Formats: sequence, structure tokens, C-alpha cells
Amino acid sequence: MRAGEFADALAADLHLDAADPYLHLRDTKNGRPHEVRLFGVALEAMGTWASMLQKYCEENPRGLLWPGPRGARRSTGHWWGKVGQKGTQKDALPVYLALAGVTRQFRTHDTRHTCGTALVSGEWGPAWTLEMVKEQFNHSDIGVTQRYAKAGETALKKAARLTLGLDDFEAPVANLIGNGTSSEIEKLSVSARFLSSGPAGTRTRDLRIKRAVPS
Repeated sequence: MRAGEFADALAADLHLDAADPYLHLRDTKNGRPHEVRLFGVALEAMGTWASMLQKYCEENPRGLLWPGPRGARRSTGHWWGKVGQKGTQKDALPVYLALAGVTRQFRTHDTRHTCGTALVSGEWGPAWTLEMVKEQFNHSDIGVTQRYAKAGETALKKAARLTLGLDDFEAPVANLIGNGTSSEIEKLSVSARFLSSGPAGTRTRDLRIKRAVPS
């Protein structure tokens, strides 16, 4: 979410009990109402915050989802509040960053970029397409979402590392020769044909399997 959307979000627009939990945003940067899908740790955190809201802010005349402690709309530079005892309070954000081990310069908006990069690269699960991220972030054009495209290379590299290679495939074959059954070896031989990238690759894999299995 953008900072302005964060400040203006209403508690009544939070739908945690929906089949697909979401937060409805009435006022966005491009002027279009938008639904932010909630999942993972964000969904858990949102549920915790919703249960704390009334106690945190007893007077909330505007019905804000993230009001200040006295019910006012949070302003730029005061998203995170203050920590410490009265008279010695200081901005909370630098304290939180230090606890998290973040030493570089940090803006609140950076969390939005971090989320987009994580979704595209598959950092939190299945990699999202740029179209999916566009809808989640309410971008006006897919070109804006393209900034996360390079992050997709991370998902590609990860998939390549996890894809079964020839060396990884032949290892279980060697083990089965001494300990496995003929049916298990046959399954591996069939799998080899399906895993090959083409006719030539198929012949190579089949040949290696046949050489490994005594007649």
C-alpha cells in the first residue's frame, strides 16, 4: 500500500472473514477503488491488529484502520509513532530498523518495493506474474510493474537449480542396481525418456540407463 492509502484506510473496509480476505481502499493514487488481497504474515498481523485497535484508540471518530493514538489521521513522517518513556521518547522507525539489522537508508515506501520483488521472485511461495502483481498493487499500467521484472530472474535461477539434472538422475539408478527391484529401475527408465529435452537427449539418457542396468 502507498502511504496515503495507509493513512486513509477504514476499519469498516477490512474483510477478514471473506473467503479471500481483503482490505478495500476507497481512495487511491489513481482514483480507482481497489481491493488489496491479504495473505501470509500480513493476514495474521492484520487479524492481531484488528483485535487491538479499540483498546489502542478508544476514540476514533473517522473509523480509521491505523489512526494515531488519539484518533487522528497519521501524517507523513509519523507512521511508526514513538517509543520510550515520556520525556525521552524518540522516533520508533530507527529503533525497529536497528532491531531488524537494517543499516541502509530506508523509506516507508521501500516496503512496497520489497513486497513486489518478493512476489515476482517467488520468495514467499509460487512466483506471481507481472499481471497479478499489477492488480495487487493497483498499478495503472503494466509498464509500472516492469520494475520488478528483473527480480523474476531469481525465480528462474531457483527453478533451474531445483530441476532434476542428469547427474542427479543417475545417482538413484546406481543405488537401485544393487538394492532396487526391476520394476523400480523400469520406472526410472521411463522417467528418463520424459525428462529429456529432445530426441537426441532421449537416446543419450536411455543408453546410459541400459549400460547401468545389467542384462
